[in-house]
Amino acid sequence: MIRTATILVAFLTAATALAQRPLFDPDDFLDPRETGGRPAFVSRVIIGGASNMSGDGFRPLGKQTGYVHLSNSFYWRSLQFDYKRSETRAVDGEAAQWQRQERTPVRNATPESKDTLNAAWYWPVPTGGGIPVMLRSRVTFTRQSTENELLTAGAPMQWSVRERTVALDTDTWFRIGRHDVFGSLAVSETKATGAPNGLPGNRKERALTYTNRFPSFSYDRARIMIRPTLTVGGISNRGGSAVNLVNPAIEIFRPFIRTGANLHVIYSPQWAVDANDRWQTTHQVAVYVDRALFVKVFGATPAR
Repeated sequence: MIRTATILVAFLTAATALAQRPLFDPDDFLDPRETGGRPAFVSRVIIGGASNMSGDGFRPLGKQTGYVHLSNSFYWRSLQFDYKRSETRAVDGEAAQWQRQERTPVRNATPESKDTLNAAWYWPVPTGGGIPVMLRSRVTFTRQSTENELLTAGAPMQWSVRERTVALDTDTWFRIGRHDVFGSLAVSETKATGAPNGLPGNRKERALTYTNRFPSFSYDRARIMIRPTLTVGGISNRGGSAVNLVNPAIEIFRPFIRTGANLHVIYSPQWAVDANDRWQTTHQVAVYVDRALFVKVFGATPAR
């Protein structure tokens, strides 16, 4: 018998890996052994707020923001397919903006809704006699447009830029002595086009990152979980050394079993080289609630 609670518990115990995913995108890892390989569909909604949140390309939004994120995931045997859509707004109701000083007058870049497609596959790794460790590899395609405005002495200039990101990430596992070390290796390319000649906005960046997932621990009889991670990597066209990104994070996680909602509080300071080849520190803070809207395991015996 496979119950809805089985899938929800599997989500709660999955280790989160931030890497390039937004802070408000909770982990959707579902071990196919939990469903016996049966098809399963999970739809989740995430609502929350953040301060200095970074998006694709590790670019911080300059003000406090609120967001709504809808995630739809389909699992079948060792495969997973996702469609996600997110909307970000500033607390005053205006569109959230990136504010930059790129050797030009100040430019505001307003991100519109973001659409994400994922295709992933799960694969077991033998542990030398124990239960195999299940890992996941995933391909991600993200599309988003930004409305740009260049503030000059005269009338502001406005134009639209289309951004596309293609990424590949894979879970990693190895053992040091008796200790299991879990992580995630990610490589991505972001390309932005559409800016007129002579105006900023067009860019092409590649990033290579590794996220180490430290062991989580719990308090209050496991009702509160704390999950730390550390991401390091390099981003092209930003100068500095080969490693120009350092991004630790700590997540405080509180499930509410009766309501099916989960509370997440994340603090994630990010040190990265900006467009002016200078190290910039961004103190990201996010608070959000996620809840499953619909969970269905096809072919499973209904719960009584």
